[in-house]
Amino acid sequence: MENFTSDVVESKHVFVLEYYSKMCGSCKEFEPIWEHVANSIENEYRIGRVNIDSKEGMGLAKKQGILKLGIPAVQVVAGSHAEIVMAGKPMSQAALLRSISTTAKRYQPTKHPETGLYVHSEFYSENKMEL
Repeated sequence: MENFTSDVVESKHVFVLEYYSKMCGSCKEFEPIWEHVANSIENEYRIGRVNIDSKEGMGLAKKQGILKLGIPAVQVVAGSHAEIVMAGKPMSQAALLRSISTTAKRYQPTKHPETGLYVHSEFYSENKMEL
């Protein structure tokens, strides 16, 4: 992800990123789980894979705090919000899907019923809106 800031952080979309290494045994074990999860959510979110074997991938993993927690890792990124939902130890498909969905929903834009503006749900509730 050469242009992580412009392609992901500044995007209006929610991204789900998997961090892995070709030399990692747990990553190989996690690969079929990730493939199923990615196929299940590809219509809702943008999907990406970050190979930390590359200089660029390693730099991004360090910057995002992935290396401190371990790989394989899955991160949800929405604007300037980034949350690691799995790191080090693979989760089951069902648990990972729940974790991604719960996390992503917090950061997906919601259309305010009165103004028509899209705001992230963390700033909006039925009774109040903070901008």
